[in-house]
Amino acid sequence: EELGVTVTYMAPATNDMQGQTTVVQAAMVSDPDFVIIAPVDSEGMMAVCKEFLDNGVQMITVDRDFNDPAMRLAFIASDSYIGGSFAADTVNDLLGGEGHVAYLGFTPGISSIDDRYAGWNDKLKEYPGLELTGEQFETSDIQKLTAKANAMITADPELKAIFAGFTNATIAAATAVKESGLTDEIYVVGFDASPDEIELLRDGSADALVCQLAYEMGQLAVQYAVDYLEKGTTPPSETHTEFVSITAENMNDPDIAKYIYRSVE
Repeated sequence: EELGVTVTYMAPATNDMQGQTTVVQAAMVSDPDFVIIAPVDSEGMMAVCKEFLDNGVQMITVDRDFNDPAMRLAFIASDSYIGGSFAADTVNDLLGGEGHVAYLGFTPGISSIDDRYAGWNDKLKEYPGLELTGEQFETSDIQKLTAKANAMITADPELKAIFAGFTNATIAAATAVKESGLTDEIYVVGFDASPDEIELLRDGSADALVCQLAYEMGQLAVQYAVDYLEKGTTPPSETHTEFVSITAENMNDPDIAKYIYRSVE
């Protein structure tokens, strides 16, 4: 509103290629001047999104990038590799430098989550007291993610922490730990700060959330788009935002609470 432009928000019912392809095709029919998108598959979404470029419509990717940078004008995201490293630091602090840990993540193919996983793994090498005893990968299906979290808990009676690499994995890991009666025994460190994840902090099912500054990403994307359309200003090819750690202790601090994700109405 401040910039005098209309932003139409469109999201798929399911967080997969089929769902997002349907939304992209609907967006094409609406004849947009500019597109801001978080591709659910860094490779797979390029073919359908290329039609925007063929029609002279530029794109900015947010949070997740295309595998081919030539597909977009700019990419705005936190540095997911650093986010994964930050998560490893958080787990190390919670465990006092010692303990068995596990990872629950998305099926490889989304660049941002893949980078978090790489950062997590590389940082773990700096902490010899942390032993990675389990890794599981799944799509966004919370029931399947919960089953895989339960499998890691069952496989390692000495498990002390799980890093969950995206929203639904956080929900699933916290659910599995709670159902196992091990909330006081196993730490859950999640990623992002959705309303459901915040509730997990409130009830003690999760212990910390590595939060991206999603609000700032959206603001920047719209500003870059408007500047390009109205002034011909080309934005930086890549812009990286930072992270904050949200816990039950700081979640009500106004300087932290403003970063909690909110539903789009």
